[in-house]
Amino acid sequence: MDAMIPFSFPDQARAGRSRHQRWILGLLLLTAVAGCSAYEARTRKSDLRDAVEAYNRAIRWDRIQTASDFVPLDERSGFVETYSAAEGKLRIAEYDIIEIHQDPADDRIATARVKITYYRTPSVTIKTVKQNQEWFYDDEQETWLIHPPEILR
Repeated sequence: MDAMIPFSFPDQARAGRSRHQRWILGLLLLTAVAGCSAYEARTRKSDLRDAVEAYNRAIRWDRIQTASDFVPLDERSGFVETYSAAEGKLRIAEYDIIEIHQDPADDRIATARVKITYYRTPSVTIKTVKQNQEWFYDDEQETWLIHPPEILR
């Protein structure tokens, strides 16, 4: 009596495992990419908050050179010149960042709404304005930059 020897198709079994492994590897890769993208978005949002705070703090304390680090290179010299001309005359008493809104369609564009209380010497009249600051993320410099608003009058 002949014994029956089970017969399998090793190539088919390997092919099935290989397809399954490729599918799992693809799923893991997709998850990793999505995770990195979410992390990058959170980091960019945190960096935006830090940039808005640092820029307004520098303006508040009349540190124009520090504030100019947040201005695009092609606008920087004009920014420094304008604020340097007002040095000692423009006094910011306080600022408050009301809100920061990133564009949902492009998280590299944002608007910060800032309330600024200031006066111009020799006057002692205090003025308060709400200013919209337009920010954008510069991929080359990997930082947030501001389109500088007009100087307070």
